Amino acid sequence: MNHKSVKRPDGFLSSVSRIFNSLASRSAGLVIAGIGILFMCLAVGFYMNHRDARASRANNALFLAEKAFESEMKKQEPSVPSEKAQDQKNQKNQGDGIAFKKLDVDRHFPETVKKFVEVSQNFNGTRAASDAQMKLGALYFDHGDFAKALSWYEKAKDSTSGFERAVALSSVGYSYENLGKPGEAVAVFQKALELGEGSLKGDLLMAIARCQETLHDSSKARSIYDRILSELPNTEYAKAADINKAQLP
Repeated sequence: MNHKSVKRPDGFLSSVSRIFNSLASRSAGLVIAGIGILFMCLAVGFYMNHRDARASRANNALFLAEKAFESEMKKQEPSVPSEKAQDQKNQKNQGDGIAFKKLDVDRHFPETVKKFVEVSQNFNGTRAASDAQMKLGALYFDHGDFAKALSWYEKAKDSTSGFERAVALSSVGYSYENLGKPGEAVAVFQKALELGEGSLKGDLLMAIARCQETLHDSSKARSIYDRILSELPNTEYAKAADINKAQLP
């Protein structure tokens, strides 16, 4: 047989051909994968840049709102001690704290309210937005409008986590307490306590006990005071709890 007439590729050449064909196929796949990764990196980079830019705008807007507050605050008469808020009136041996004049916040701080509201609405989900909500809540609370304070503290608690959420929850509780709703206040204080923020524990336990006294539940109030004495010994909270417990009927 004449081997030259056989229509069969040489084995070695065939193997080499298969290797290069395989490499070419894999190279095409690698190129496609590389393009996909590149687009993913670009998308992530765009998102992060957009997020950072938005956070920067939010912080700038919050700064302007704070400047507006400073400006409008200077126009007000100096805040002087007035009648204590309801929660302060019910507190025993907790110090006087600061009591601000009761006034119409929307009328006396129109630009401040407007700018803080804009931060909350335009930059929802940012730290600046939750800060604006807390600042609005505090502004209304400090000047006696506990219903509006409650609404802003509620927004803040839903947009924060960790320590900030515990602070927002406790602020919701104080608002309920000052609105004459000690039962609702106790439930919220308890949620804040369950977050385990040690720096707030004493205040929250005292607040719960205070509300139980308002509800005329001496047994539960005494139980909370006992807990304070057990878990926070040798503190100002323990001293106050001891005094308050002795005054229970």
